[in-house]
Amino acid sequence: MVKHNMLKMLPADAYQTVDKKLYFSVTEVPSLRNHLMTTWTNNEEMMDCMLCSAHVPLYTTSLAASYRGKRYVDGGLSNNSPIVYPNAPHKVFQIWKWRWFAPTWVLVTTNADWAMELFRMGREDASKNLHEVDEVFF
Repeated sequence: MVKHNMLKMLPADAYQTVDKKLYFSVTEVPSLRNHLMTTWTNNEEMMDCMLCSAHVPLYTTSLAASYRGKRYVDGGLSNNSPIVYPNAPHKVFQIWKWRWFAPTWVLVTTNADWAMELFRMGREDASKNLHEVDEVFF
């Protein structure tokens, strides 16, 4: 649902616009090596990478997500505060500041109405905090 909705909303060249401006932190398994991904060939590949960066084993349908022929999980497992260029201005999105939430709200529900409410809250939070996105890209 997330990938589908994101692909509908993104401009066709979004992956080019954010190249070397947006980074996703992913943890390669089984090595537990952290990677910061920033270059994609299309929006769908960028969304697949984003989903890998939020893949939490045991709460999702598989232990790891596949991307570019390798297996990954959430980047927080290997580096919870990735900073690409520590001596340069940078912005790390800390979504937990926007609204307190328990991960089990999202990861354990089988109630479609509750899932839609979570999606609505996420969209509302993102809309209210677009200034953070503007700080990064514009």
